[in-house]
Amino acid sequence: MMITIRSKSVLKTILGMVCFFVFLNVSVYLLVRFNVIPERYLLMVNLDGEQNLPTFYATVLLLTASIILLLIALRGRQKYNWYLLSGIFCFLSLDENIEIHEQLTALTKSALATETQGIFYFAWIIPYGIITILLMIFLFKFVWNLPNRTRRLFIISGFIFLSGALGLEMIAGSYWEESGWSSMIYKILAFSEETLEMTGVSLFIFALLDYIEENFGGLTISMSR
Repeated sequence: MMITIRSKSVLKTILGMVCFFVFLNVSVYLLVRFNVIPERYLLMVNLDGEQNLPTFYATVLLLTASIILLLIALRGRQKYNWYLLSGIFCFLSLDENIEIHEQLTALTKSALATETQGIFYFAWIIPYGIITILLMIFLFKFVWNLPNRTRRLFIISGFIFLSGALGLEMIAGSYWEESGWSSMIYKILAFSEETLEMTGVSLFIFALLDYIEENFGGLTISMSR
């Protein structure tokens, strides 16, 4: 039996899951806020939490993107660029799961021999930001030479993802420095940041599957007995 993976169906499904986790986070937060249920339940569904359901889903999304990129690399042109992107998303998946970037904060502050403040309060943003800029420069020609539709989707999904992963994270850091985790503004920013990240990766997965449909006739999975 052959199963054909449809890009639009996948997009609806994975964005539907993002909406579900957003709704679940808000609902449980309100229930905790009004003392209906214990706070421990919020830890299980908090978008800004660690080792919980949303984190697992975000990890799976990033790993899925990495696998699809690897499949394109095995069949398409510009193999090394596709391999590079696959490796990047594999690393991001690992990072999402074990919080590698959080461990860089102390190392970055030690290397700079100073306490970072304001939008750089979360100091890991500095090395990650530099690496991001270098990768954008390196991959610019590759992305620019992609088909128009794919290029647009890559740019839009990348913008959404980075707006959350770096943009809102920088703003959230400044509020954390002033008020800590309890700040309502910080919580809203962190919530929005994670939502943008998952939305950006979801759109990127759609872009990859759409690219496969246009260039390789689609992605099929053989289910043999």
